[in-house]
Amino acid sequence: MQLLNVALGGRLVQHLPDRTGDQTHQPGRAVFGAVRVRIRPNSALSGILGREAGVRCYHHQAVAELGAGLLPSAWSEDETVEALELPGRRFTLGVQWHPETDPDDPRLFEAFVTASREGTPRP
Repeated sequence: MQLLNVALGGRLVQHLPDRTGDQTHQPGRAVFGAVRVRIRPNSALSGILGREAGVRCYHHQAVAELGAGLLPSAWSEDETVEALELPGRRFTLGVQWHPETDPDDPRLFEAFVTASREGTPRP
């Protein structure tokens, strides 16, 4: 998500605890934080995860200024942007959290695979 934002001209908060005053997003060295995010209704992300989700995060940077064309689609309780989308594209979605650390919730990966298959020409 951070790379997508910067590639489209956005900027990052360089050290999140300085802005929020807490360690929610990175509670300790190699320790993932547990955060609930609220998800924008009618977004691609809400079609995958619903209106809110519990996620595992480990980051100290965040979006300061959105890149061109990006739409924020999820926020943590402290208003940190936790997901971005590029409307009008088949599947341009970035998340701040680490879905790969939750083997019980493969929905983001399944949505990505489905979108990839739909865009693949058939022989």
